[in-house]
Amino acid sequence: MIRTTIVAVLLTLYTLIAGPLLILHAWISRNPDFLYRAGLSGAHGVARLVGLKITVEGREKIPQGTCLFLANHTSFVDALPIMWAIPRRVGVLLKKSLFSIPIVGWDFGWQNSFRSSEGI
Repeated sequence: MIRTTIVAVLLTLYTLIAGPLLILHAWISRNPDFLYRAGLSGAHGVARLVGLKITVEGREKIPQGTCLFLANHTSFVDALPIMWAIPRRVGVLLKKSLFSIPIVGWDFGWQNSFRSSEGI
């Protein structure tokens, strides 16, 4: 419980501090890849900082091409390490209510509109 609270506070601070700068960089460069990686790396760093051990098994079994990854969420934190463990960029299905969260929702919305305008 304490560790979860610490992770939530640190991820919130990371999002509030780094998020606007990363979104600005992605908007100027018209490329969300750095934003994507920085978000995942930040979450991974916070997890390591609080002593969470992330072990990845079976990465070599992921086939090439389009894949569907499903996660059985055990907490609100597990989605980011799962995405970090997958060795390529992934798309995410989100609840509509997540788009109303400041900074995080803006990022999801911006990346979605970028993909739509580029035909991705």
